[in-house]
Amino acid sequence: MLLLFCAISLFDPLEWIDYRDYRYIQSIDADTRWIWVASTDGIIRYDKLRENWEIPRSRTTFPDDIRVIGVDGFSDYIWFVTTSRLARYNAIIRDIDEYTLPIQGIPSHIAFTKDAVLIDMKNRYFKFDRETQEIREIPSDIDVDWKPKNQPQDFTQLSPYFVQDKHLRVYYMTCVVPDERFLWVGTGGMGLYRFDIYTYNGENLCFGVPDGRIRAIRRDGGKIWIGGDNDAITLWEREKNRWNYFDASEHGLYSTRVRAIATDSSSVWFATPEGLVGLHHGEFRTLTVSDGLPSDNVTDVEANNNEVWVGTDWGLARVINGVVIDEKEISEVKINDIEIVGDSVLIATPYGVYVRYKGKYTPFSDSSGILASGVSVLCGDEFFATKMGVVMSDGHRLTYPADLPDPNVYAIEVSQHKVWFGTARGAVRFDRTFSMRDVFDGENSPIKGTVYTISICGDSVLFGTDSGLIEYVGP
Repeated sequence: MLLLFCAISLFDPLEWIDYRDYRYIQSIDADTRWIWVASTDGIIRYDKLRENWEIPRSRTTFPDDIRVIGVDGFSDYIWFVTTSRLARYNAIIRDIDEYTLPIQGIPSHIAFTKDAVLIDMKNRYFKFDRETQEIREIPSDIDVDWKPKNQPQDFTQLSPYFVQDKHLRVYYMTCVVPDERFLWVGTGGMGLYRFDIYTYNGENLCFGVPDGRIRAIRRDGGKIWIGGDNDAITLWEREKNRWNYFDASEHGLYSTRVRAIATDSSSVWFATPEGLVGLHHGEFRTLTVSDGLPSDNVTDVEANNNEVWVGTDWGLARVINGVVIDEKEISEVKINDIEIVGDSVLIATPYGVYVRYKGKYTPFSDSSGILASGVSVLCGDEFFATKMGVVMSDGHRLTYPADLPDPNVYAIEVSQHKVWFGTARGAVRFDRTFSMRDVFDGENSPIKGTVYTISICGDSVLFGTDSGLIEYVGP
């Protein structure tokens, strides 16, 4: 057992980026530079000058269920209205103040004067006094410029007031803000659109990850593939900050519930409960039992340029040039994890770890005997997650509760002198040089619950969690 010292980390929202499902937009507004977007999963803003999205910091800053957003021309604040609260946000110092509304209801408009902020709650009107910071109900006969000023139906060029994806599915327009060149349109399911007022051409500016657990992240050059218990597989082109989605309507894609992702020189592979999905030259194909897999329930996948290794809940297989080869030496057993280390392949099972080298399978050498009780996660040939903690190849161990916040470990990643562990109660960073550890959970980070996968991306770390995709950009 290692003796570790636990450092206490305070929550700094600027060190965390929370990627959510921003496709369902409820309200938008604009200032000279930014398009402010209120979605069902939080607030983001689009930089009109640089033509890209600002990376969203932790959404714990903002209230939930924002229905109306408004840019205040009399101050530096952006105002939000929910069904029960009014909030103002200073984007320069990233500070927010919240105020409770006298009633609960559905807000429809917001307006600003020099002395007050006005809210329309379904034809009941309320005034926030800037000086006293009090909210009271006021008469309905007030003459102000309400926001939003327009609805999509006010612009005939937007008719028939919905957009369609490549499969011709309909997503209705929910809100619109015009400027001197574009109509900025929010939709219910396809994110933000930008329509040129001269050509009427529309461009989709989608952003974020579909709601649900993220179980798999895989870097492929400048691309990042993301999957889990979602309604779509996500492709994030990180340098361009562009997001694309592939759902079950894609021909050949049987399931979007992804457990693991692997890439080789020409394909992307997805482990799903409905088979092994391959994406090759833009086309999906799903391999199943009928193609020779031991089971449709694929638990893991790893690939190199010569072959694809496939773990299922009933044994191991390889795919070479699209042909499935059943590895009968490792059969009728659940494959928990697969790692390719040099010329060897390591296979984790409930009965220990096996090594395939030069076509032969042998048990992994383990003087402690702990691995025989089952291994759930591998990291190279150095770290092994077991029911009794994490075992290292040098004989050291990390155990619960002395070293780990939970005995269930789902992910291990190594970056120079740091090792990251994903557990059922957050993430742990272990500094091997100083024998120090940091635990990141709901107290000091937006990570709440289970961390299923971890990916090191240069100077940052991506986490697949119960609540979605989270990035750490701290020291």
